[in-house]
Amino acid sequence: KLFVSGLNFDDAAKVFIDGSKQKTANDGDSPTTRLTCKKAGKNIPAGQTVMLTVRNSNGLESEAFGFKK
Repeated sequence: KLFVSGLNFDDAAKVFIDGSKQKTANDGDSPTTRLTCKKAGKNIPAGQTVMLTVRNSNGLESEAFGFKK
């Protein structure tokens, strides 16, 4: 699993790994600050840095940030 924390996520926010949309769910306890991607961790090779972004339904997108597994 991949967990992404931040601010102001809407109900349809999506996580992208290197530009590829991941199946994303808002956390039940903290839906506007935490997202879960159940299978996204498998899409990140060990030792490789990927770029993550989050996009809300209105098109507003976070700045990309690097993540290394």
